Order: sequence, then structure tokens, then C-alpha cells
Amino acid sequence: MLLNVGLLSQEKSISGVFLIKPDNATITFGAKHFGVLNVKGDFGKFSGKITFENNVIRSAEVSVVVSSISTSNNSRDQSLKNENFLDAKKYPIISVWVTTNKNPEFILAQVRIKNVSNDMKLKYKIEELDSYYKLTVDGILSRESFDLEFGQMDGLVSDEIKFSGIVILPYN
Repeated sequence: MLLNVGLLSQEKSISGVFLIKPDNATITFGAKHFGVLNVKGDFGKFSGKITFENNVIRSAEVSVVVSSISTSNNSRDQSLKNENFLDAKKYPIISVWVTTNKNPEFILAQVRIKNVSNDMKLKYKIEELDSYYKLTVDGILSRESFDLEFGQMDGLVSDEIKFSGIVILPYN
């Protein structure tokens, strides 16, 4: 994660605990399909919190409701939710957490998808806007490292899935 402190004025500092919810945040993803088509989607239901200290993310936890996945293609969404891929009925939540972080340049998060947990390095930047801060977090996960297969179509979907989160934070 990269903290882009240059985007913040010297007098302002983000510290405190902030809630993450659909009315102040988005979680999106994208993956290559057939090697050329970039399939994008989002999750509509999630919750969490993030703790800042002097512009550095110290801890975070986010729970994402798997059944809220949307790619604007109902057939694809149902395939992603079924037992061959995310298995939303058996594993209804994707969990992301950071228990400690002292490095202002990146976050090493733990991610649990289905019953598999792995580390995921995330970069982030904070922008100071007119009346709020905008936090952007980006990362890439490997489907293989989470045992995510796509059945007969597995070879047609890239192993890398790009994730992005945007959270609007009020001024302290």
C-alpha cells in the first residue's frame, strides 16, 4: 500500500475509527475473460471499520456478503455464487482484516474466501477533497491461491482478480 501523503495538507491528519458501509464505500473487481474481455463487478452488501493514526491505516476489518455480487449478468452472477466457485450458501462471507500495521506504504491484509485464508498486499492513497477524504485501496488476488475454480470455463478466466475499494471519510 502506498500512502500518498502528498495529497493531504500538512495541517490535516486522519486519526480515529471510521465505519465502512455501502452508503460511504464501494467494492469493485475485474478479471480477464477469454484473455481480452475485462469482466467487472461489485459487491452491494458489506460492512466494516478502519482505524487510522496520523494518516496511517493501523487496523481494518471488512465482511463482504458473497450473495451481493453483481456483474450485471444474472447468469454469470449465479455461476459465481454457486458451489463451483464462491459457494455463497456454504461460505456467505468474504473476510478481510488487518490486525496491525506500522508501515505507511502498504498494508498486508488477511483475506478469507470460502475456507481459505491468504495474505494480500494492498496499496492505498488518501485524497483530501472539499469536505471529506477519499481513501482508495487496490489489490490483486490469485484465484489459484484461494482454490477458486470456474468449472469447465476455468481456463478462460484469468487467475488474477483486481480488487478496488473506495471509502469516503469525513473530516475529523
